[in-house]
Amino acid sequence: MLRLYILRHAKASLASPGMRDFDRTLSGRGMEDARHVAAIMREQGYVPQVIACSPSVRTRMTLDGVRVAFGDNKPETVFDPSLYHGGSEEYLAAMGGFDGATSGMIIGHNPYCEIVASTLCGGGDTHSVKILKQKFPTGALAVFDMDLDAWGEVKPGCADLADFIIPKEL
Repeated sequence: MLRLYILRHAKASLASPGMRDFDRTLSGRGMEDARHVAAIMREQGYVPQVIACSPSVRTRMTLDGVRVAFGDNKPETVFDPSLYHGGSEEYLAAMGGFDGATSGMIIGHNPYCEIVASTLCGGGDTHSVKILKQKFPTGALAVFDMDLDAWGEVKPGCADLADFIIPKEL
């Protein structure tokens, strides 16, 4: 059994004149949302063994915001540029770095968090699945369980949505 967490970065501030998109920070609401998601993660025991994170400032800040949920656990973290520049294929490829772990987290951007989550989702709570397939809001965390032995077996429809945490609804 494998568990996949897909976390979209929390709400970002608008870019200042001349600022690169890559350097955008979280807004005050984004920082607060990350703390709320971390509280739910801690409460539910959602701790990945390995993390693939986009290297953008806002995804790193989101990671810092949820890191408190991990307690004494220190997941191996890789900052993967393809999660910023690439597409859904790169998000799926990032799971290859999860080999040897039973749980992994991707922290990235839309539309790819939404596309990958929708593609993998083959079941789960009907209401949550419907919401996930319509929109993947900033700061949202999708938790998937997959009855698989290896990350290389991941394919469309193989995952059941175990939880979908939307900060705005907390």
